[in-house]
Amino acid sequence: MQRRVVFLDVYYDSVAMLDDSPETAAAVALLEYEAAYYPERTPPLAGMYMRVIRTASPGLRLFYWIEDDVVNIIHIEPYDELAR
Repeated sequence: MQRRVVFLDVYYDSVAMLDDSPETAAAVALLEYEAAYYPERTPPLAGMYMRVIRTASPGLRLFYWIEDDVVNIIHIEPYDELAR
């Protein structure tokens, strides 16, 4: 089932904070595609509605939740799996 995708205003603010490189743009596009077309592939975080999908290189993670027939995309940020 194709769901409607809503990009919250704060999402655009978070995109603006990312570096301006072709690799980052490609990773953002990939994450947006995955969230829009396969939102249920990623389970929600424990006890929450929020879901997080990641890329390895460059390390980005995108936060979203599903509500009825809408995928709400809220935030994207860089992350380093090894920095934990």
